[in-house]
Amino acid sequence: MRTARATVAALLALSTAWLLTACGGGGQVVGEESARPLEKRFSAPDGFDGSRGWRQPLTWLSEHSADIPMDVAPKAGLVLLLQMDGGSHIAEARDAVTGDLRWISRRWHTPAPVDMGPTPPADILVTTDRDGHEYVVTLQVEGTGPDRKALLDLYLADSAGKDIVPSRTLTVPVPSDAGRVALRNGGTGLLLRWTGLELRPMTATVDIATGRVRTYDDRQWLPASCDRTGCPGDGEVAGLSPHGPVVALARGGFGIPGGWHSKDHAPPGFHPDHDRWYRDGVVQTVAGDHVVSWWAWIDAESGRPLDEEVWAVHDLASGKLEMSVPCDALEGPENLSSPGSLSANGRYAVVGPLAFDFERGKAHCLDGRDGRPGARLLSVGDDGTAYGFTGEDGGGEEPVPVTVPLDTGRPRELPRDTTIPFLLLPGAGVFTPGAYGRGAEFAVLPRRPAR
Repeated sequence: MRTARATVAALLALSTAWLLTACGGGGQVVGEESARPLEKRFSAPDGFDGSRGWRQPLTWLSEHSADIPMDVAPKAGLVLLLQMDGGSHIAEARDAVTGDLRWISRRWHTPAPVDMGPTPPADILVTTDRDGHEYVVTLQVEGTGPDRKALLDLYLADSAGKDIVPSRTLTVPVPSDAGRVALRNGGTGLLLRWTGLELRPMTATVDIATGRVRTYDDRQWLPASCDRTGCPGDGEVAGLSPHGPVVALARGGFGIPGGWHSKDHAPPGFHPDHDRWYRDGVVQTVAGDHVVSWWAWIDAESGRPLDEEVWAVHDLASGKLEMSVPCDALEGPENLSSPGSLSANGRYAVVGPLAFDFERGKAHCLDGRDGRPGARLLSVGDDGTAYGFTGEDGGGEEPVPVTVPLDTGRPRELPRDTTIPFLLLPGAGVFTPGAYGRGAEFAVLPRRPAR
């Protein structure tokens, strides 16, 4: 489950400006064997060594960029990012603890985006196949008109050396009128999503194990819903399960065609009302082997819940209800673009003010209704410790960093100058302590040994 897209922009705005005074600008030579060392200690949560670690600039990015092409490979212990060298892109893999270069891909030239504005020239993420092998996936969109296509290069994460070639390249045709092409993990496969000139979303699913690519428009339907009400709206593919695509209908209801349906797995306390929208739940995100959904009566005019929202987690393959919790966490109808964060071992996940322990079947809601400040969570580690901010309620309060142990679900405020990680590995955390000039810069701090 990807986090960099959803959290980096907010962190850049909320973090300290230590790089402005400590590190300055300057370029990074692509493929340097060692990354830059930290030049100044900064405040990090307990468990991370703020006096050690390394930093990495991405000076080719726009200073206002919200899309940061980087990810982590927990099993291989790597931080992956894209660098630019002239007109070429390069995938760079660095040891998360030392910053040393493990491998670097062959160069590829990606032409400037055409026609539809904000399509990024390239992207990168880490995924796993059904056997648990880690792959680094790079996306490039090239061509114009009927020849436009998205190319996915798959590299083995545990590669070594320079000028590494992909183990497989997959091609996905993209319509000439497609806008931004977004890549993310979607359960047991990859999802590519784009929108055409008519603002009709399209989704392609990619099965890593077989290389099979299928493209879907937004007219997907579920017989279990359509047999009841005549199909309450178009649907799109929200994830990929071992048994096929997870379809999410525009006005509620989700599941696998020919398989399970959300109406059979409603959370406790939710009573279907055939006269209301969203009566069969709405997909928020797919987190590993789980589907996160929300359930509420929705007023057609205001678009707001008429009663308390209930959030639920379902097994991706069977739809079985795993846990649920009342929570005021809704950011907008059908917000499939908020992936949240999944721990490296797959046990924990955080989505906004929600936190889930899949092993214990326990959900926490930090929406502030219990008298404590509400919190937005950005990352969670294998030890069940989550990180985020309080005070992001639009009331003008300055956000305060917090840590939340998920065995209790109780936030603990950290000193205001603390920088929190937005990506976590078993041995390190990735931080964004500030931006300077063009682009962005990241710091990677090793974890302290357990006492």
